[in-house]
Amino acid sequence: MDQSEREDLGSIQTRVHHLEQGLIGLSKDVREGFSRITEQFQAQASRFEQERRPQWQAYGVMLTAVALLGTMAYWPVREQQTRLETLILKMDEGKVSREEFILTQDRGREYRERAGADLTRTTADLQRQLDDLKRAAGETYSLRDVVVELKQNQKEIQDMVLRGRPSP
Repeated sequence: MDQSEREDLGSIQTRVHHLEQGLIGLSKDVREGFSRITEQFQAQASRFEQERRPQWQAYGVMLTAVALLGTMAYWPVREQQTRLETLILKMDEGKVSREEFILTQDRGREYRERAGADLTRTTADLQRQLDDLKRAAGETYSLRDVVVELKQNQKEIQDMVLRGRPSP
């Protein structure tokens, strides 16, 4: 897993953590809201019992309020869940399977072995060529031999020039 994938995963983990904390807080708020509604229901129920006649309008309003609160509590959770599912699917699209990873590793190992063998063979071939050049250079005249021969020729020419001159 490379660095950018680790950062993406860390970012997603942070987001999931924050969402979990938000859900915990939301759950607490919903529980408190429901407990308040329950208390209100109980208070209303005691009033209803006192009057001994049902008040259907109050029940309708309370049912509407409970449905509205439930919808308001569920809506952000559903949106965030959809967002997380989309992000997870995107992450799954780019991942490499274990089999493909192992196959790539094997190919890389084979390539390195071939390259190492080629390098060894090329090194041996270059060393052989170098040895051949050294041997060929040793079999021919060296620069020193040429200089010595030229000096001898120059001395012979000087001797001939001196012999051809009349002596003083």
